[in-house]
Amino acid sequence: GSRSAALAFSFLLGSAGNKILLRLLLVLVAPYSYFLGVITNLMYVVTFGAQVCVQSARNVPGVADSLRFALLGSHGRRLGRGRLCIALAGLCEAVAFLTMPVFAARLPGTLIPVMAQGLLLFSVLFSTLLLGRRFDALQLFGVGIVVAGVGVCTLQMSAPAAGAAAAGGEAVALGDAMGLFGAYAFIALSLSLKELAFKTYSRSPEVAKGDSLRAEVVNFATALWQGCGLVLLWPVASLFLPPGTGISASDYFAKGTKSLLAALPWLSSYLAVNLAYTVVTTVVLKRLSAVLMLLTNVLNVPLVSLFFCLNLPLLGAAPFRWSFVAGLCIIICGLLIYNHRSFRKTPT
Repeated sequence: GSRSAALAFSFLLGSAGNKILLRLLLVLVAPYSYFLGVITNLMYVVTFGAQVCVQSARNVPGVADSLRFALLGSHGRRLGRGRLCIALAGLCEAVAFLTMPVFAARLPGTLIPVMAQGLLLFSVLFSTLLLGRRFDALQLFGVGIVVAGVGVCTLQMSAPAAGAAAAGGEAVALGDAMGLFGAYAFIALSLSLKELAFKTYSRSPEVAKGDSLRAEVVNFATALWQGCGLVLLWPVASLFLPPGTGISASDYFAKGTKSLLAALPWLSSYLAVNLAYTVVTTVVLKRLSAVLMLLTNVLNVPLVSLFFCLNLPLLGAAPFRWSFVAGLCIIICGLLIYNHRSFRKTPT
């Protein structure tokens, strides 16, 4: 109905806005992308922490047990493995927070949603290894088609660098694209680990039948571990800093604060859209049909990529090529093939 359509549109708008605003913001604060990740993490901790506190004060069913499972370690050995999954999920997201902006800042905006398709490939891999999920031949063929489409788009967009005066320009562009594509492996692993934690909790005899792990508690616990991971990754983050940024932590955060304050309108917009997108995604997963969710994701790829071909503030217009559009069409075909089961389950 109209409510589902509005929800799908909100999800599409949030997904697109999140990618676009991040790329625009990185123009201004690229050397301080690690600091941006820290601020985003703090927003998650405060927001999800406040949500959990309110629900706990109201004695919402399942919150207390979920907190004991995710944070306090008072359940049995089987659920201890589930807590480990949540901790590892947060650490994986910390690695993604560190690496993704570094590569994204050096790529044209048109490639950002294209490289995000790495999530599909790695989700299939980790779902098979960790969750025991099986995919049919047509689904695997669809994944291959998507990867081929990503390759076509990447080669087309890196072509200008090949003619650049600087030697090795194309190699740098392709390296950044492969780095961003590979960084989505950490997001895929995090999602699979969270799903494994949900299953471990629901199947344990130590949990009342019918109880399920609260998503907001998982988000809060994951955000805490994500923050711990970011702290531990500071020595690695310092290796990505350009000369003159300030290697010491005090210099880096002092200069980063000034840079982010100078970009405060863009930063505020990005954080607001990022949080709204996170909330909408949770609602969408519960309420939208599989087909509507699929079509929304499929539309997101070409719309966001082609949006960067407009004359945007800070970035200007990315070059438009019909060969790149052909690569997008290949990705869309691959996504439709991969999700063929969703169409077959739809009632006629």
